[in-house]
Amino acid sequence: MSKHSGKGFKMKISFEFLKQSYPLNKAFFVVPKRLLLYIGLWPFSPMDLFHISFSIFNSVSLAIGGFSEYAFVFTHLNEPLKALDCVCPASSVTVTFFKYVYLTLKRADYRESMNRCQELFFADKELDKDLKKK
Repeated sequence: MSKHSGKGFKMKISFEFLKQSYPLNKAFFVVPKRLLLYIGLWPFSPMDLFHISFSIFNSVSLAIGGFSEYAFVFTHLNEPLKALDCVCPASSVTVTFFKYVYLTLKRADYRESMNRCQELFFADKELDKDLKKK
């Protein structure tokens, strides 16, 4: 029997943003925000020592994973089916690694484009409201 009383850290996942009554300005980019926060790439979070360390850790982990998969491919060239089973994941990790590095390096540009998307989206919503009033 466990001594855990059920108290302590509980992660509550809220799906309130899926409701139609949830304000659109809060729901905008909510899924990308949560995912990018989770992997340390949200462009609006500060680049302090923790985030830099987390980015380096993720980059190194991806690089090691990709290197291991490519090593498996090249050591199993005499068994083409096994080698081919690992080519797709190795390619996927490579693309993910380059995306991760690119988004880290172009963080300011990414933040600017997200701001611009939000401006254009809500400008369009305001235009729709104005047209409905007329």
